[in-house]
Amino acid sequence: MADLRNPYDGDESAVTVTAWLLSGVGAVNWGLMEAADLNLVTELLGTGSAGIVYLAVGAAGALSLAGSFGLDVLGGES
Repeated sequence: MADLRNPYDGDESAVTVTAWLLSGVGAVNWGLMEAADLNLVTELLGTGSAGIVYLAVGAAGALSLAGSFGLDVLGGES
């Protein structure tokens, strides 16, 4: 079985790990859209729910990017 450890060093919050995973989903979907002209989000959820997923992926990407620059936007431990 694959070893699914936390991709971050130390003990990260569930929000941080979720943001990382959603960013990965967004990256994969974006790659599929370019490489195979396939939008996996709309294929799986339909166009109505896709907007909510895109909003969540965008917010997750912003949180992940901020974390990459050392910005603690979630107010975690100092």
